[in-house]
Amino acid sequence: TGSRLAANNITGVRLLGNHVTTEGYSLLSDSSGDNISSIAAVGNVLVSNKSDAVEFNAPGKTHASIALVGNVLEAGPGGVTTNSGFAVGIARARGVAVVGNTITKSRREAVHIEDEQHTNVVVGLAAMEVGRAGVTVTQSASGLGEGLPVVGNSLRAAAGNTSSGIIAEWSPEGTVPGMAVVGNRLVNFADGVTAGNQDMIVAANVVESATGSAVKSAGGGSVHGMTFARGCNTLASTTRGGAFIGKIVTPSEPVTLLDTS
Repeated sequence: TGSRLAANNITGVRLLGNHVTTEGYSLLSDSSGDNISSIAAVGNVLVSNKSDAVEFNAPGKTHASIALVGNVLEAGPGGVTTNSGFAVGIARARGVAVVGNTITKSRREAVHIEDEQHTNVVVGLAAMEVGRAGVTVTQSASGLGEGLPVVGNSLRAAAGNTSSGIIAEWSPEGTVPGMAVVGNRLVNFADGVTAGNQDMIVAANVVESATGSAVKSAGGGSVHGMTFARGCNTLASTTRGGAFIGKIVTPSEPVTLLDTS
């Protein structure tokens, strides 16, 4: 691991202009430490060959007010587990701004967000070679996780990707409420944007060459807004009776308008 924040009451740390390549985490805050706050990582190159480039992991603890800005991140192909390989992982951390980062590749999600997190934003990512979803947000077992703005990102899937560009996962715990997915460009994913069982704002996104559908409701929630679909065979799909309130614009005739299978 490159930099690990693992003590109580760490505050006011600045990581500026470093180049870290490691088999483990390049930057990690974990549950060994509580009351970690006011952390800024700016202008670094952070590479993990087998784990996550950056992980803010705070189950049962308080890690808050964190800025991850203008970094180059990579989670390489060396790992094998399904719970690592993220360029950025956030678990219960709060007040995290992931802004203006470049992701050269991620073995799994570019950004993975879970647990009782809130007040986070993902803005302005430029991500290539994404192995799974571009951004995944899952609900906590307690149901206290919140949605977040995912705005102005350009995400491109790696070859053979079978996941979504942006997904609010539906699970027995439900889906985080209050997701706003706006102004993103999503290329070569199986599905563009996938909603769960909560209503979701999906507006002014461009979905290109989705092998599944441009917009999907996987848990019965409604999708609100306009999507531009380019080179997508299916415009919308739903598996549990979700509604699409708005419109999907496409320059070419799709094979399927709405798939309910």
